[in-house]
Amino acid sequence: QNRPLSDSVIEGDHPLFPLYKSIFSMQTFAQQQLARESDQRTKLQQSNANLLTIVDQLSTQVETLGRNVEDEKARRVESEVAANELVEELNSIVEELTRSNEELERFAQIASHDLQEPLRKIITFGERLKTIAGPSLSQQAHEYLDRMIAASGRMRHLVYGLLLYSRVSNQRMPFAEVDLREIVDQVKDEFTIHLEQCQGNILYDDLPTIEGDRWQLYQMFFHLVDNAVKFKHPERPLQLMLESQLGEINCRIRIID
Repeated sequence: QNRPLSDSVIEGDHPLFPLYKSIFSMQTFAQQQLARESDQRTKLQQSNANLLTIVDQLSTQVETLGRNVEDEKARRVESEVAANELVEELNSIVEELTRSNEELERFAQIASHDLQEPLRKIITFGERLKTIAGPSLSQQAHEYLDRMIAASGRMRHLVYGLLLYSRVSNQRMPFAEVDLREIVDQVKDEFTIHLEQCQGNILYDDLPTIEGDRWQLYQMFFHLVDNAVKFKHPERPLQLMLESQLGEINCRIRIID
C-alpha cells in the first residue's frame, strides 16, 4: 500500500485511479488546447504581421498616388495658366494686326488721293510741256524732262504697288455706295494724254451710284480703258461708249468700242 501513485495507475488497481485518469486527461486536453492556442496565436501574429506589411504597402501606394494626383493637378494648373497666357498673347497679336490693317487701309486711302494726284499732274503736264514746247527745248532740257516723267512714273508704280499690298489682307471689304460716274471721270483723267495722242474719247451717260468695292470697280474700268487704248484700231480714232442699265438687284454696264 506504500507504492507510488504512478505504479498504481499503471496497474490500474489504485482506488484513486479514476480521479487520476480524469486529471491526467484534463491535463492532456489542457496541454493540447494550449498548444493549439499557441499555434493559433503564432498564426495570428503572422497574419497580423502580414496585414501590417500590406497596410504599409497600401499606405505607401496611397501616398504615392496622392503625390501623383497633386503633381497632376499642379501640371494642369500650369498648363491652364500657360494656355491662358498664350490666348492673351494671341488676342494681343490679333488686336495689333487689326490696328495695323486699319492703319494700312488709312494709308491706302491717303496714297490713293493725296499721293497719286500730284504724281498724275506732274506726268500729265510734263508730257503736255514736252508736246507743246518740245521743238524749242534743248537736248539737255528734253533729257531732264524725260527723267522727270520717268521718275514720276516709277513713283506712281510704287504707290500703286503699296495700294495693292494694302488690299491683300482686306480683300473682302464691306460694300459702300460708289458713284460710277466719278470713277469713270478719274479713269478718263488718267488717260488724258493717251486719248489726246490717239484722238480718242470716252462717252458715257449718267452712270448710277451702286453698292460695291470702290477700289475693285476703279481697277475694272482702268484695265478696260487701258486695253482699249493698247489695242485700238490703227486707222480709226478710239471711241468708247459706256451705257448703264440699273435693275432691282444689279446694274448692267455695256461698253461699246
